Amino acid sequence: MAADPTQRVGDNAFHLPGFLIQNLSREDPNVETLHLFSTEHYSFSKRDRMLQSLLIICISTVLVAAASAEPSPTPDHITSRIPRQSVQSSAIAKVGYSKRRHILEIEFVNGAVYRYFDIPLSVHRDLMSAESKARFYDSNIRKHYHSVVVRQRQKEQD
Repeated sequence: MAADPTQRVGDNAFHLPGFLIQNLSREDPNVETLHLFSTEHYSFSKRDRMLQSLLIICISTVLVAAASAEPSPTPDHITSRIPRQSVQSSAIAKVGYSKRRHILEIEFVNGAVYRYFDIPLSVHRDLMSAESKARFYDSNIRKHYHSVVVRQRQKEQD
């Protein structure tokens, strides 16, 4: 015989939120209406416990699938619309700067393009007027500002 879902049991019982208990009592006239915030414990039938376990498994599966799915839609690459101008340098081919967004883009002779954030206009000006742009870059930009790769370096052709 299945256990009565309204039967009070010991500490091993499943805890029902008060609003569910109140809804259960509306459906069964033999169940006494309980206070909305009741903390009473009630036991469930084997079938109810099995359905509860199945629901937990389903929700867990969905959460695991969502967590292991592809990350949120972020681009694999950045499309740059910052115009770059050629510079005389042994390591740097072109430099671009957005005054509005304070972004500096540097295209290296190996084909790599890096975007640097929060670059003051004065740093861009100093880079462009530096006698050695590669040396200025190494001393004042590289590892001093947050950056992202816009384009990986191009493999050397044999």
